[in-house]
Amino acid sequence: MQKLFDEVASLDKRCYEEFFLSEDILMEHAADGMAEYIRNKFEKNSKVIIVCGSGNNGADGIALARLLHVDYDVSVFYAKKPVSKMALLQQKRAYAIGVKESAELEPCDVLVDAIVGTGFSGEFSEELIGIIQKMNMLKAFKIACDVPSGYKFIADITLTMGALKKSMFLDSSKEFVGGIKVLDLGVSRHVYEKQSNCKLLDLDDLKLPSRVKKDSHKGSYGHLTVASGQKSGASIMSALSALRFGSGLVTLVGFEKIEIPHMLMY
Repeated sequence: MQKLFDEVASLDKRCYEEFFLSEDILMEHAADGMAEYIRNKFEKNSKVIIVCGSGNNGADGIALARLLHVDYDVSVFYAKKPVSKMALLQQKRAYAIGVKESAELEPCDVLVDAIVGTGFSGEFSEELIGIIQKMNMLKAFKIACDVPSGYKFIADITLTMGALKKSMFLDSSKEFVGGIKVLDLGVSRHVYEKQSNCKLLDLDDLKLPSRVKKDSHKGSYGHLTVASGQKSGASIMSALSALRFGSGLVTLVGFEKIEIPHMLMY
């Protein structure tokens, strides 16, 4: 079972105040985690384009470019010029070692979206929407840095920082996030994360009834009641699913007569 969070700014702040980790340290770990993923998946000299925005998500992308420089044919495409303190610092570092800037989006092996992260609010400009549309059309393996920008970039995988974000699991986001991998930011996730009332169930959390006892009957494996609304389809599917998952007895409760499979009680 994994914790989900509405925001992680408070978790980052805790790292600064309680663990004495700077914003710079967290960013370097984020970039290093992305670089390690690319190194493990793609051969040296692969062409990598990193599309960066003006804030700290863009700064993560610029730091990634610096780490991949020399070993990969890496360049930075600025969807928006750096503005935040960390973005300007990372740009200065990248320029100092010779990281090149790309003037246009072009076919590549790896395309990284580092335009905006979870802290973004507001509307995308038509220019930015156009850039993301071009990114989506490019033939490349697509990586989202932290979250797909505005949930408009269609990623093959999202390398998210520190913890899982609740927004990544909304129905409206599922077509964009691709696979999900959480990167550590200098401390273990178990240290970085706080309590959360929202959880993501894993396969390991599934504990099905073990029907190995010979002297047993349906009542030995629990009784589940499903309450049906005006439309009965979903409740019937839920009841059937419960039986297949191991419930001994399933009762469907409704206000009107429902045509149900013979194995369910009504």
